[in-house]
Amino acid sequence: MSNAQEAGLSPKTEPPPVGMSKTSAPDSVYPNFAKLYLKIGRTSSFGRADPPYIATGNNYVSTAFLIGYVGKQLGKKRFFAFEVESGVVQKGVEMNVTNTQFVGGGPPNTPGHWFPVQGVETYKTTYLSNACMLRFCPIDFFYLKAGLNGSMLTDQSYNQQYAGFTTGYQFGVGLQFMSRIVGGMIEVEGINDFVPATSHASSMVIYNREALINAGIVFNLDPRKKQSPPIRQTGGPGEF
Repeated sequence: MSNAQEAGLSPKTEPPPVGMSKTSAPDSVYPNFAKLYLKIGRTSSFGRADPPYIATGNNYVSTAFLIGYVGKQLGKKRFFAFEVESGVVQKGVEMNVTNTQFVGGGPPNTPGHWFPVQGVETYKTTYLSNACMLRFCPIDFFYLKAGLNGSMLTDQSYNQQYAGFTTGYQFGVGLQFMSRIVGGMIEVEGINDFVPATSHASSMVIYNREALINAGIVFNLDPRKKQSPPIRQTGGPGEF
């Protein structure tokens, strides 16, 4: 003890009791946990077909069911995370097409003629859609994502007209609101084919393009922080 403390000129300093030190505040509103989500949405599919089949505006609307996993956010500022997604998605299109029909002549030696015939043809297929994406999270509740998609055809009745596996790219933007354990999300996504969805045996060449509006529920996979209980200090003044 110094001379100043003995003379009462300087206050005594003592270390704080064990278990009462301050803990650092989290650096984000949401803890950095891996997440699992389930979502359902409405899909609007637009097919791009090469001539002589031309899609002129009609589209096919269906329901999509998806499940996904988002890893912990990476980097010093936690801006990025990897995401995988899989689910059942229907693709297809209603196309206004123009075919030609031959009408034979009436009297003998009267030549027939080819006439254009307008019609609507509908193509609807079910796929198991799988995507691997990188998610960019500039703020806690908002994110952008983009990556690659691979879809497997599940409709056996179309296996002669459509390719069994197609590849493409997938992208989206979303909002996510979390508590410590569970939260909600809403997304807008797009899926475009790199390669034709039709097989070599088909007379058509169709590339699927989709727009999805999804809403779902999100679960934190490790919602509890493991902390040791505070150690109570004993043996101080006034304790026996």
